[in-house]
Amino acid sequence: MGSMHLNTSRNLNRQQVADSQPISTELFLLGPGEKKVTEEVDPRVSSCSIFTFNREDHTLGNMIRSRLLRTPHVTFSGYKVPHPSVPHFLLRVQTDGDITPRDALVQACRDLVQDLAEFEKQFTKEFELHKVAKQGAAAAAAAAQQRAGPSGTATGPATTATGPATTTTTATATGTATGTGGAAAAAAAPASGGGPAGPSADVIMGEGA
Repeated sequence: MGSMHLNTSRNLNRQQVADSQPISTELFLLGPGEKKVTEEVDPRVSSCSIFTFNREDHTLGNMIRSRLLRTPHVTFSGYKVPHPSVPHFLLRVQTDGDITPRDALVQACRDLVQDLAEFEKQFTKEFELHKVAKQGAAAAAAAAQQRAGPSGTATGPATTATGPATTTTTATATGTATGTGGAAAAAAAPASGGGPAGPSADVIMGEGA
């Protein structure tokens, strides 16, 4: 019973959370007759207005606030999101009186559009350069693999190593056979009398005249 009651409570909590979350299209689509931006003048402070941006969140609010702080004649800029489930934010803008908060907001939005266009240009340029460099590296690697061949690298050293071994063995065997044959012929020549006589045994032993 305890586990059943716990599972029921969890299901109810999940349903309540799901019901409290707005539909995804409500986060960016304006309703019938709903304006994107509305302005409310703050009577307590001179040259100050509060703008309401509907169907927007921290992404746009933070960008506009940062750009307003770099706009001339703006003395204060801040925003807040009243509730996470409500898709709008409030932007407070105050100027020194030379321009209105509306004009400062319009100028900041124009500058922000130019900044985003420059960002897109630089990002596209770097992305294309990175893609070209990646393609060049892949082509170089493929060319190097093609020059090496799939089996030439393994077969080459084995053939080279076998060649000298065969030559050395043949040369050694031939030299040994020739040397042995020559010694046998030299030893056989005095016995057959077919060649010049060698030194006598007395001379070799040091007993000659």
